[in-house]
Amino acid sequence: MNIIESEALELLEFYKIKKYVTELCYSNGAKQKASHISVFSDNENLTVELHRVDELKNTLSGNSFFPDIQFEDFEKKLPY
Repeated sequence: MNIIESEALELLEFYKIKKYVTELCYSNGAKQKASHISVFSDNENLTVELHRVDELKNTLSGNSFFPDIQFEDFEKKLPY
């Protein structure tokens, strides 16, 4: 069961949101991952991810230490 139907995604212009998020990414790897964002198909996974986002938001808004989330793309330097 889908939480939201594909017609609704078109009406809400989800593709524009994905494009905007992708453009905000710093590295090519992050851009690639952002371009593959999809809508969750079940409430359980959605709830887990929303808790993760809330935890990150609270950490960043409270001026707590969190590793830098902007970093150079290092995949080009990997040996494979």
